[in-house]
Amino acid sequence: MKYSSIWAATVILRKDVKTELRSRHGVSILILFGVTATTVISFVLGIPDIDEAVAAALLWVILFFLSVAGLGYSFIREEEQMTMDGLLMAVPVEGVYLGKVLFNLLLLTVAQGVVVPVFMLLFNLQMGLWARFLAAMFFGSCGLSVACTLVAALISRTQAKGPLLAVLAFPILFPLLIAASTDTAASLAGGAGESIQVLVLYPGVVGAFALLLVKFIWEE
Repeated sequence: MKYSSIWAATVILRKDVKTELRSRHGVSILILFGVTATTVISFVLGIPDIDEAVAAALLWVILFFLSVAGLGYSFIREEEQMTMDGLLMAVPVEGVYLGKVLFNLLLLTVAQGVVVPVFMLLFNLQMGLWARFLAAMFFGSCGLSVACTLVAALISRTQAKGPLLAVLAFPILFPLLIAASTDTAASLAGGAGESIQVLVLYPGVVGAFALLLVKFIWEE
């Protein structure tokens, strides 16, 4: 990894954070979608106590759709404002990708800080192992950010951005969602999950693949 790419990622992250602080559009989408989905599911089920495995699966389904609903926004904004070509001329393409990954991870973390407590409150969940739960949430979020950013980059110049992001991201994220649900359920029940290795390795593997592929994504 060249130093210029790391510097570029920092610049892109700082630019996107400043833009988001002015508009608060991206984080608002994530929080509103997550809270609404959680509230609707809780009222539909109408169950005060729910099995940990089911609760973990529901949580990660919500986080998946939350991610595909909001994490592609930064790329769409660049295309709408016609600034993507300028970014690619000014900084290495790997730096653009890494900066967008870090920005999306920050957005997702902020949204989870609101959505997860609401989810646990509405479903009356008791935490078994906080450290294991937070580890699953962090590495799962890293995987969501890495994969969704890659898919968003692939489809950023197409017309059907929203539908394509969900359709293309799901096969890539399926192993991550299974591992995250399993480990989250174990942490809620107070046991030791066996999928943390997948959660740790997934962002690195997909991220390495993305850095190899990203040079060809924006080639005309």
